[in-house]
Amino acid sequence: MKEFRDARRFRHVRIVRKAMIATIEALRPARAISFAGLRPDADAPWGQTPRRMLDWAATSGARAVVLDATSPGFRPRELDQSARRDIVAVLRRAGIECRGLDAFIPPSHFTDPSNVDRAVSALVQSMDMAAEISRLTSQPVPVCTVIAKDAGSDVIRRLLDASHRTGVALADCAWPMREQRPGLEIGIDPAAILVTGSDPCDAVLKADRIPTVARLSDLSANGRCEPGEGGLDILRYEVALVTRGYAGCVVVDLRGVHRQSTMVARCIESQ
Repeated sequence: MKEFRDARRFRHVRIVRKAMIATIEALRPARAISFAGLRPDADAPWGQTPRRMLDWAATSGARAVVLDATSPGFRPRELDQSARRDIVAVLRRAGIECRGLDAFIPPSHFTDPSNVDRAVSALVQSMDMAAEISRLTSQPVPVCTVIAKDAGSDVIRRLLDASHRTGVALADCAWPMREQRPGLEIGIDPAAILVTGSDPCDAVLKADRIPTVARLSDLSANGRCEPGEGGLDILRYEVALVTRGYAGCVVVDLRGVHRQSTMVARCIESQ
């Protein structure tokens, strides 16, 4: 009799777990491909030009991308209004949404007197470009970055002023999280959290507000790696995001990862 009850209990647990996984599958956020970390390469599927990158994203099956505002061809200072409209038009024809801009400037530049003005200006220009893309697409386009924890109050004030002026959310992936300020929002980069020995799932659940940007990255003993090959439990992470009410895309982060094209194919296939 006991064996029968144990078997029935096991079947019940298995059925409940399958139902929970099915629910998460239905609710899990869509995935966007970030262009940050893609090195222009004539032999790579994404080539050397913005147009090739956009075409590659479309053929990979991606339905959303995050542009790299530090990459040649996508830098805001290089693109006038006509060029920005052309990018949006290419994406629209390919059926791809722009769900953000990455502007990963070295964090130390925000504290280095010889680089701080250039770093702040680059972020402000990225927010201006994001605001324009947002107007053209009628959807929010946040800017994602990492700001040094000891950045001066004047730096933070200038960035917050730009966020308020443009209406663009600036998502800071610094870890530990910075204290809450309107306009300076949370970005979650699991690899950056794992390197400190912390748990990205706990970070999501314990944050004082819903993240504005959530990235899909992982970390192994050898550095950044394909999600699932390191310390990140992808299912737990997505459950945490769904639980918190995260409504954005999960951004596939290719920075520092080998076999980037293979990783994109697997991440798109498994979504």
